[in-house]
Amino acid sequence: MNVRDIYQSNHPGENKALVRRSRAELAYALLDTARRGANKTKLVKASGLPQKSAERHISMMLRRGLLLERQGLYFVSEKGRSFLSEFNKYRQLRQEYLQKLKAVREMIPPLYQLQGGADT
Repeated sequence: MNVRDIYQSNHPGENKALVRRSRAELAYALLDTARRGANKTKLVKASGLPQKSAERHISMMLRRGLLLERQGLYFVSEKGRSFLSEFNKYRQLRQEYLQKLKAVREMIPPLYQLQGGADT
């Protein structure tokens, strides 16, 4: 799963043009790609960032112990697996929240209907 797919799953209904992702979404994309081991090229591609930017993020994740590097391949550390688990919980909660918000909004008529209607 690349970072654009993750962004779209976290922001349903928004424009497909990827304007800005959170660092957490980017970290998830990199870690998800590295689950079974990935070289730097594969991680850069999954990030959707220019190479220099992606390499900075990879370096930061190595320093923070989310990724491990062995013989030119990158793997998810235990701390990285914990992050993936927590991020998946966040995505589930966010999806449930958006569904409940939509249901509540559907129960309330739009403001113009409360004011006697609008000419459209």
